[in-house]
Amino acid sequence: MPVARSLQRGLPLLILALLLLIAPAAFGQAGETLPHKQSWWLHKDVSSNGHKIDLLFDIILWMTLIVGVAVFIVLGWFLWKYRYNPNRTARYIHGNSRVEIVWTLVPALLMALTAAISQSIWAEIKNPPVGTEPGNWPTDVLMVEKVKAGEVVLVEVVAQQFNWTFHYPGVDGKLGPRKIELVKKGTLEEGIGLDREHPDGKDDYCTGMLVLPVNKKVYIRLVSVDVLHSFFLPNFRIKQDAVPGLMGKVWLEATKTSAEVIGKVSEVDAFGPQKQFFDRAKPFDIVCAELCGGQHYAMKGPLFVVTQEQFDRYTAAQAKAVKAAGGDEEY
Repeated sequence: MPVARSLQRGLPLLILALLLLIAPAAFGQAGETLPHKQSWWLHKDVSSNGHKIDLLFDIILWMTLIVGVAVFIVLGWFLWKYRYNPNRTARYIHGNSRVEIVWTLVPALLMALTAAISQSIWAEIKNPPVGTEPGNWPTDVLMVEKVKAGEVVLVEVVAQQFNWTFHYPGVDGKLGPRKIELVKKGTLEEGIGLDREHPDGKDDYCTGMLVLPVNKKVYIRLVSVDVLHSFFLPNFRIKQDAVPGLMGKVWLEATKTSAEVIGKVSEVDAFGPQKQFFDRAKPFDIVCAELCGGQHYAMKGPLFVVTQEQFDRYTAAQAKAVKAAGGDEEY
């Protein structure tokens, strides 16, 4: 009898443990086969991982919605049942251990399951596929090899009050160092303190817009030169803090060009590179999602996702401009 009673008491814990073990694997497997279903009330997803984040978001939303509705129904029932009655006398009780255990275990179970199923997505986003299998962030040597071979794109995103600067490596595939003592008002490269004297920085170029090719892995090094910012790409379901003194790492892969999703501007409204290289494509939005000062509201930037041919023409033009100007890039 004691053994049976112990098994009965331990059964819920055993079920919980099994769910926590099975949920990440099951969710990860489901995420690989789920279609990229678009939510009508969110920005259109154009990321290879976005639909998985949307699924997790929907799970949490429905979970909290169901629990919230249930709580308000119970609350309303209690308000009605124990409404004021002059003929009712008060009764003093010492609680109900079973009810207290239930309302403690149920939220704990829901939170544990949420953490378990989200862990697989977190691991996949933070451990990008270097080759054919998921792995750690590429080493510096491997990154340079892949950038030079055109297999991936490397960009350093520099946040500062109140704009974004995008620092690209040149043909050597290496990002030149930045020095805080070189930061000053002027060109974009001066604003982030790019060291042009360093061999790795001689062929780099800086832009005020993020330009990426479609269907190619992009590795982003995220830094801030002043205060805390947050790099938010609504269409990619990416939001990562840019912390002074630390380097954040983000990777993404766009599945559609910005022209396919947002459209194009007219010939009259298109500005230089937009008209010359991107076939008048409209950009996605880059915003800062962390209060960073008085003009935080204006800290926006354009993100152009273009075809590989358009990206190659654009980067070749930037490299030519840097070489002709001796390292002074104004775009």
